[in-house]
Amino acid sequence: MEKMIKAAPHDLQNEMAALGAMIYSPDAIYYAKEKLTANDFYKIAHQHIYNAIETAFDGENPVDINIVKAELKKKNKLEKIGGVTFLREVFDSTPNHASHEMYINIVRSYGIRRQIISTCEQKAMQAHDEGVDETELLDRAEQDILAIRNQTVDENIIPPEDILYDVLADVTEARENPSSIKGLSTGFNDLDRLTTGLRTGFYVIAARPSVGKTTFCLNALAHNCIDKRIPAIMFSVEMHRKALMRNLLCIQTNKVEKGSLNSQQIITGRTGEHTEEMMEEAINKMQGMPLYIDDTAALNVSDMRARARRHKQKHGIELVVIDYMQLLKVSGKYNTTNDRMAEISSQIKAMAKELEVPVISVAQLNRSNDREQRPPRSSDLRDSGAIEQDADLIMLLHRIKKEQEEDAINDPTPAHIQGIVDKHREGPQGIVDFNFEMHHLLFTQRASNYGGDYDAF
Repeated sequence: MEKMIKAAPHDLQNEMAALGAMIYSPDAIYYAKEKLTANDFYKIAHQHIYNAIETAFDGENPVDINIVKAELKKKNKLEKIGGVTFLREVFDSTPNHASHEMYINIVRSYGIRRQIISTCEQKAMQAHDEGVDETELLDRAEQDILAIRNQTVDENIIPPEDILYDVLADVTEARENPSSIKGLSTGFNDLDRLTTGLRTGFYVIAARPSVGKTTFCLNALAHNCIDKRIPAIMFSVEMHRKALMRNLLCIQTNKVEKGSLNSQQIITGRTGEHTEEMMEEAINKMQGMPLYIDDTAALNVSDMRARARRHKQKHGIELVVIDYMQLLKVSGKYNTTNDRMAEISSQIKAMAKELEVPVISVAQLNRSNDREQRPPRSSDLRDSGAIEQDADLIMLLHRIKKEQEEDAINDPTPAHIQGIVDKHREGPQGIVDFNFEMHHLLFTQRASNYGGDYDAF
């Protein structure tokens, strides 16, 4: 009885879904370019379409069906794949564009399986050749299988002497440039002295609602993007981009002249001539600031990583801000909220390492410190202990209550906010004091209450 020949592993539906996702999303194309080659597609027509998409993609704009059709026609491939009818069928076959990573990973998985089968078949034929030394045959087999593995695993093992050289270079630079800031400045001298600036890592700014988490981050962004012209991206799952820009304008106007504009005036338009002059000066300084705002609602953490990666490549972003992490979505099902947040936290941590930038994420605290009437601590982070574990630095914002709390709302004096650095992986813990002018959305450094280094904390 003849032995049946099995078809090589493949999944045409997922191949079509992956190509369909790429036609609608630059993020899907970026992800595919990292993971796939044309040979990962089983069907020759799909290989031609993938090559056409990759060639036509300009790094920013979506690639529509007309662009792909023109590219295939230019290479005399359009009729070979089945014409425009087949092309349209492929691009209409994606069930969910947000699941592009899943489709692409499945295509890659089958591509690897076919490579393994092909390599093993070649080795089997070579093994029948008695003229080939078995030691040489083993070496070839090992090299060919290792070549497949190297396509799927990023080589990130670096000799220790290379790492040591990098460390010594950092030490030399620090000695020649004896500044206490080794990363991006936050705009607050005491905080910069404590943290030595924002470097590659996962930073968490956490507090109860209405304490000023988002506003604090906007003040730091204003310092970096407006004053220093450092490129940054803000993922705002909670606030609309116009609201964020209004708040930034309010902050910058009050930096031009303190107390010149409150947040309600900018909404109602009840501004005087002098205030409008201050606003115009602020707007002139904000023109061309390298701040990119993504206010996608219900943003998936994987999509966020892909977008950040794209902006890093295109705009050279040096800072990422997320507001706020508990609102991010994840693909797949998780049994508990803790498991979901653990995945989000892990992805943010990985993003900071991959992009080599500081990532500041706003987070909510639970009500434990309110109930117990004490300052917050890292264990109060809502929904997951994984955030506390993954973060490189956690700063908890704590508003010092005034003696007559019922009069605090109408009190024109700034609120006293303590920044409690409760976790600091590469440095000391400590407390930094801020003034928060709530109506003016302005954080400023409170008079320093220490006389030396933070090592005492």
